[in-house]
Amino acid sequence: MQTSEQCIYGTFCFVFQPGHLAIPEAYTRAPDLLPHRTDLIIQDTECKISTFSFLEALSLPVSRQFEKVVLSNELANNLHPQEVRPGIAVATVTGTLVSKDNRYTLEPLELSEIDVEKPQESNAAAERHTDRQKSCHLWGSVMVEDLLRSLAKRGICDVQVESNQGGHTLHLAQDDAMIQLDASGTHIITHGNEALRINIRDSLLECVTQF
Repeated sequence: MQTSEQCIYGTFCFVFQPGHLAIPEAYTRAPDLLPHRTDLIIQDTECKISTFSFLEALSLPVSRQFEKVVLSNELANNLHPQEVRPGIAVATVTGTLVSKDNRYTLEPLELSEIDVEKPQESNAAAERHTDRQKSCHLWGSVMVEDLLRSLAKRGICDVQVESNQGGHTLHLAQDDAMIQLDASGTHIITHGNEALRINIRDSLLECVTQF
């Protein structure tokens, strides 16, 4: 008696339809050198499209949802809160999110399988694992006077400050760059000058508290 087995292989394609699409404005028109190439235009979509241009910020209709996450006892016992101001303490958390029966638990981050498979490197792997969990967080406001002094230490002296109710704008005329300071954050515009961006970043880090 002979039996035969038949295996069927197939390719499955899953298509996800976005609810809202944000694309550069250039994608909504044909290239200037190829005006007849309408096939390169993103159009006739079933969802709403928002376009943006260079250095433009959009307000997208993204709804936030919150879910309750429980800290495991082991992870909670290893927290080390630090007081950032009287009556307020902050602790950083790094862990593995475990989902089971629609319940979410944050458990300690375990060593990777690669580290476990190499017992002779267990000490070094543990040190690397500890270093990966270390984090640096910034808090506080940036004082314009402190930032100007920090920039001057790095040779950036030609700075014009423009202040308004929303915050401060620093124009670096010599470098054709700009720094915006407001309540929502800090924005750095250097037009691709990476060395200048790093100097501005380091100057800002000197002006805020870290933990």
